Amino acid sequence: MPHELPPDGIYLPDDEPGEEIAAPDDPRAEALVAEAVELAAAVLDIAADYNIRHMSPNDLAEMSRRLYDAGGIGLAEHAVMSFQPHLLADYNAAAGLYRQLRLRPDTPRDLLAEWREHLRVLAASHADPATVAVTAAIAELLESFQPLDTDDR
Repeated sequence: MPHELPPDGIYLPDDEPGEEIAAPDDPRAEALVAEAVELAAAVLDIAADYNIRHMSPNDLAEMSRRLYDAGGIGLAEHAVMSFQPHLLADYNAAAGLYRQLRLRPDTPRDLLAEWREHLRVLAASHADPATVAVTAAIAELLESFQPLDTDDR
């Protein structure tokens, strides 16, 4: 449900109690908007340095650190994107088992496809909901970093 502007010009959050912020001339609202724009610009600048469809796990760990330092992702996403435990295994759907592979941390690959597959495997194996939620958030974030000229949408 979108936020509504009451007749007196005060925006109220729909789901959480909190401080009222008058709009549009309240300096706190201006500061929040400026902070959000600055964060979005920082995230876009970081994402522009990478091609999620052709990057190494080490590149993803570096991108994760930069996003975390900029405030673009939380600690849980940063930890999982940096460690990338699913890249240590290859899911064998026929056997329903993982088998260990070499990580090859400097070899570029389509990390978006790998995270999508990891999410599919987690969902199929009825993994812990928190793990599935963090993995889904990462896959969604990586999806937003996808190069514009790709056909896989």
